[in-house]
Amino acid sequence: MRGVHIEFLGNTNALYINQYNHFIDNTKNYQNSYQCDDVMGYKFTHEFDCIDAIMMNVDRSKAKKLLGCVYPPNVGGNFLCTSLSLSSDVLPSFSLKQKIDFICKHYSDCLKSEKWFDLNICPVSEKRINNNEWCFVIAHGWQKSRHRNAEPYYSFYPNARFLKIKNTNKFRMFRLHGKSLGLTFSQVSKMDIDQINSKLNFRNYSYKILNVFQDHIDGEEELNQDVYDYTWNADNYLNLDLFLMSIKKLYNDLELSGYNEDLLSWHYTKWVALNDVLYFNK
Repeated sequence: MRGVHIEFLGNTNALYINQYNHFIDNTKNYQNSYQCDDVMGYKFTHEFDCIDAIMMNVDRSKAKKLLGCVYPPNVGGNFLCTSLSLSSDVLPSFSLKQKIDFICKHYSDCLKSEKWFDLNICPVSEKRINNNEWCFVIAHGWQKSRHRNAEPYYSFYPNARFLKIKNTNKFRMFRLHGKSLGLTFSQVSKMDIDQINSKLNFRNYSYKILNVFQDHIDGEEELNQDVYDYTWNADNYLNLDLFLMSIKKLYNDLELSGYNEDLLSWHYTKWVALNDVLYFNK
């Protein structure tokens, strides 16, 4: 089950070329390997119409450790995948120090630019897929999103796994508009669950903000397919203890080794502080 996967950077849906579709007559043009050096982050192999891309000649039956993380925008999916990447099973050719340095540099770049840039420390690559190593893809819908969709990955990789981030509205509303409540993420992360539910009740937001938020919701219902292997509740981000308990369970569910509570606490705290600067202090 070989095929060619072209992964584009940006909000362009990935294009898939395999022996079953109309590119079948041209498969002879895709016999070469496009494997590149193992890196953290993206290592592009091609450019199509000024769009960077990773071109991969892959065994589609592999990819048993390809995890598709599916969620509406602005609900922390990149942070979640980066937290999983701190496992010793992910990016095994890189040391923990190299991973931490990579994360710190990325967050520092976000601070300098005063805007969030998505971080995928362990994206798809030909080597990772063909060697059945962990890698992560991000999608913001199943079939109908204006952004990247998950269904093509599901169709192309029969053994890939998929995780849905659910119950996203409370966290997304807080991340984008929590400043109007006079709160910071750091403050909320130290509250107990009852306090969080009280402070972040939708009734506490202004009518104007509620209207704006409603106009920008990418419907979570579009994600409600019966194909997900795992789920993550976005409320897990709102409290450090809840995050640690939930990420430990996800490590166990994925059979990832190297769960490190101190390390994940550091990563959570650093991400929360970055959110405070980018979303709550402007």
